[in-house]
Parts: sequence; structure tokens; C-alpha cells
Amino acid sequence: MSNMPSDERLRTRLEALADKVAGVHSSRHPELVELHQRCVALRNDLEPHMAKEERGLFPMIRDLSTAISPPNFHCGSVAHPISMLMSEHEQTGTLLQAMRKLTNGYRVPDDACASYRALCDGLAALEADTHLHIHKENNALFPLSSNLNNGGHPPFEAASTWQVVIGAVTRTLERVWPGAGSARICRCRRVPTSWWC
Repeated sequence: MSNMPSDERLRTRLEALADKVAGVHSSRHPELVELHQRCVALRNDLEPHMAKEERGLFPMIRDLSTAISPPNFHCGSVAHPISMLMSEHEQTGTLLQAMRKLTNGYRVPDDACASYRALCDGLAALEADTHLHIHKENNALFPLSSNLNNGGHPPFEAASTWQVVIGAVTRTLERVWPGAGSARICRCRRVPTSWWC
């Protein structure tokens, strides 16, 4: 569900840009110091979150999508990891909201330099991408995974449609984590138990 390398580079670039812009413009725009702090907090929030998804939950979902019988997970089911990640999504949304407020909706002041403009444009793009990422997980992947975990019936009338959805989830996981769609070994054991249980 993520494009980790490019997202990580973007967050790192924006954090450095926020530091640079704050260093140059904070005397006229003191809010830039806090904006830089929020950029650091966002990176510190998202990096472990994405690691939990990619090394914990996504392999569990992969195993659910390919299992003939219900797999045994170290934390019982995907319900707890999903609940925890959704809570973290709320925290991320709060950080993004604060950043939007600090920049007055990513509006660039008249005295802004090119770096300031690039920062605001980049933060707006990061916010949009992050909200889309969260929307896809909260409203598509997580409900589908919970349904699979509960051994429930497919949420669609036709089993063939269900198989199309399972295929789409597996292909998405394959893009996020090469080899995820074909391997049957549960890699979730690599995740520290304290993350979920």
C-alpha cells in the first residue's frame, strides 16, 4: 500500500528543506521553526508505522489471502495490528492537520523564496499522498483483511469477484514487498511482539 523508498526520500528532503527555510525565514515567519519540528515528528511517526505494516501486517494479510486453512499468528489475528495502525493513522492525520494550519493551507507568503515555495508544494503533495494511502488501508485493505481473518463470507455476491479482490490485494503486496505474493512462510515472526501484543 505504500511506495516506501520514494515516500521516505520525499519526507527526508522535505525535512531538510523545512530546516533550511526556517533558518532563512524564521525571523519573519517564526511558525517555520515549529513546522520543521512537525516535519521531524512526521518522519519519526511514519517510519516505524510503515515498518510495522510492511514487516508485520502485510505479510499476515498475504498469508490470509493464500491460506487454505486459517494461519496461526503470534498475536492471534489481524484485528489488533489493524486497530493499532488505524490509531496511528489518526496521529498522522493530526500531525498533517497541524502542518497545514502552520502554513495557512500551504499558502506561500509574498516574501517567500523558491525553497519556501518548494517546501509548501512538497508538503501539500505529501499530505495528499498520505491521506490517499490511509484511505486505501482504512476503507479497503483493512476491512477486506478483517473479513478474511474472521472466516466470513465474501462481501460480494460472486465468489469470482472475491477472487479478483484477493488477487488485487496479493498483487499490491507483491509491489510493496517483492516475493510476498508467492511465498507461503509467515514472515511476521520478524516483527517484535511488543508491536502488536
